[in-house]
Amino acid sequence: MKRLIYLAAFILTIGVVSCEKDGVMGPEGPRGERGERGERGEQGVPGQDGEDGATVLNGTTNPTADEGGEGDFYINTNSYLIFGPKTSSGWGSGTSILGAAGPKGDRGDRGEKGDKGDKGDKGEADYVILSGTVNPANNVGKQGDFFLNRTTKTLFYRGPLTPGSPWIEVAKLANTIQFTKEGVVLGDTDVSILLDLPWDIFEKSMVNVYVKLLGGYWYSLPGHIGGNNIYFNVHFIPTLSANLLLRINRITETTETFSNATIRIVVTEAEVFHTVAKHIDFNNFEEVSQYFDLGEF
Repeated sequence: MKRLIYLAAFILTIGVVSCEKDGVMGPEGPRGERGERGERGEQGVPGQDGEDGATVLNGTTNPTADEGGEGDFYINTNSYLIFGPKTSSGWGSGTSILGAAGPKGDRGDRGEKGDKGDKGDKGEADYVILSGTVNPANNVGKQGDFFLNRTTKTLFYRGPLTPGSPWIEVAKLANTIQFTKEGVVLGDTDVSILLDLPWDIFEKSMVNVYVKLLGGYWYSLPGHIGGNNIYFNVHFIPTLSANLLLRINRITETTETFSNATIRIVVTEAEVFHTVAKHIDFNNFEEVSQYFDLGEF
């Protein structure tokens, strides 16, 4: 069939060429009818859903094991570490997303030195704290100054209101008197220690007695000492010479004797004692010694 169509077309072409050469071309023939459209094919079977893509999470701390799913990534926005992809074993170690530090830039040119400013006037101190081993004389210091007598630990102040005003005692800082007696035997016999103190010392001071056993600790008297808690009492007795006698006697019945003990007496002015007693325990010799810098034996 196709050969007949091609042959007819060939003959028609030769005829057209012959006619055009020898005579006028005839009119165009009628257009053929359009062929029918073929039927539409059946719809194919839908394909399977694809897997979810990876998610990039973020937070200010490293991810926990419960966050995200396998294949996800996580960025710590504080440390700039990226974790992932997450596997069944977890997030793994983070990797920094910051680039390597760049090279140090060249140092800039130094600016020109500015002009030196004018020298300011010499200032004057409002007050100074002077010190000495005796009380201050009136020709020492100026109004507004302080003076510390290091011997008696007394603080003086010279008021600024009245020119030439005398020094005024304003505080007793920590005036103490100490007596120490070593090699004392504490047993059945009373121990007497003569103190170079007047009887009226109790009217303005507090007297504390401490004992230290050989190689042991300091104890406060009256009170218990030693491992067996043997109780010793103390008495202060005035003498004809106007001095003070300290007597120590044992109350607990026992045959135990403490040899080579050290007795230490600390006298503290009453006003200082009541102030300091708010901060330290006068039954604890270590605290008292440290506060008043009494030293150790």
